[in-house]
Amino acid sequence: MSRISLGVFLVLTISPALAETSLPTTPEAALAAAPYTLHIEAGCAARIHVRGAGALQQNADMREVPAGLSFEAGHHDAWLTGNACGQDATIQLREGAAIVSTAMNYDKLDIDWVNGPLSLRQGRGDISVDKASALLLRGSGPGALSLGTLTGPAILATSGPGEAQIDTATAPSVVIGTTGPGDVVIRGGTIDQLAVSLSGPGDAIFDGVARNATLRTSASGDIRVHQVLGDEHAHSSASGSIEIAMPSGHGERFTGVVRDSNTNNGTRITPDDMRLADGTRINSHRLIKPDGTIIDFDALRRMGSESVHVSTPEPPEPPEPPEPPEPPAASVTSRAAHPSTQHTPSSPYTFGMTLPTLSDNGSMASGLVALSALAIALMRRRLIPKIIAALQSHHPALARKVEPFLLSLMTRVSDPMPQTQLPQLLDLTERLQKLDRRVGAVETCVTSRDFHLHTQFRDLDRRQNGA
Repeated sequence: MSRISLGVFLVLTISPALAETSLPTTPEAALAAAPYTLHIEAGCAARIHVRGAGALQQNADMREVPAGLSFEAGHHDAWLTGNACGQDATIQLREGAAIVSTAMNYDKLDIDWVNGPLSLRQGRGDISVDKASALLLRGSGPGALSLGTLTGPAILATSGPGEAQIDTATAPSVVIGTTGPGDVVIRGGTIDQLAVSLSGPGDAIFDGVARNATLRTSASGDIRVHQVLGDEHAHSSASGSIEIAMPSGHGERFTGVVRDSNTNNGTRITPDDMRLADGTRINSHRLIKPDGTIIDFDALRRMGSESVHVSTPEPPEPPEPPEPPEPPAASVTSRAAHPSTQHTPSSPYTFGMTLPTLSDNGSMASGLVALSALAIALMRRRLIPKIIAALQSHHPALARKVEPFLLSLMTRVSDPMPQTQLPQLLDLTERLQKLDRRVGAVETCVTSRDFHLHTQFRDLDRRQNGA
């Protein structure tokens, strides 16, 4: 019994220690260890709402996809892409999944009940999160971050006017590096390793308890910490102040420009950076940990500001104009006989057309003949009588020879319409053909020479009878 109780005691005491040592100590490690990752890469949207759900059949789901957006879910990752300005998007995600958002042109991003690690870029819209297991915030936009509870490591690197507020933080490490006017406020909690580097007018406030704190300001921004239990290292080289309400007394404070100073416990202060006894170095550009890990504030800010000035998507370019129609066969043969040099158009909207030249006289003549024949065919009933009258007045002999031929052209009926399946159309076609023949016969009679002679003789008879 004693052996069993001893084994249970060891399990109960060692298991929490092993679990604590296995927890990720950096946001990058927490993001890599997440069971699932949602990537938000939408170029434009109104409100993006990510809601955690425990009873999902799959890791991520989006029931309604607005026009312009695209959602794809795989075994390990899901992606939200596209542009839908003015449209809302709602995504259901499994609890504990990671969210990596590179989108910055949205109105608001809400994350509820997911409780996973976050990698966010601060854009023009506000971000609201209830709980996160890790946080990597970077950017330079005016949007504000509001986080309820932080239970893991965090890095905040910003350079814009947007503020970041965290209600409670229980984290192994929190690193804050800002160069802009935006403030970073943590209202309470406990942090094992707190590092703050300010090189702008923004303030950093932590109203909780830090085990160890490394605080540095090289601008007008102020740093305020409620309590430090262990080592504290503070250096202010500008007008910004550093205030610790309940200091531990184990550490050094330097104010003003320090050329080169070494403390009793090994901390070294230079005008460029502050180096601690354990090898940690911090300045306005980066933080270097004893194990060689580098947190580059400048790189994080640049990555966050790459998409700050995201404008609304431009409309697509107009389609290319259609190609000009192929020239007639006569023109083709004429150009084949007289090849010409092809010139590249100077504008994409300039057609490759050439003006007719002297070498195209043959094609122009044939075209005029074809147009004349077409006009005569369409207006034969009006033109042929005038042609006959003109020939009779100038060339009577020629008129007598060609008159029958011209009259036959007037009475010629066009080819019948193609057959169709409707009986009504067939009947109408036949009646129109008969009517066309009658009209042609009447026109032939009225416009013929005999009709005119008969009319003249009748008028003479009437005059004689009247006399």
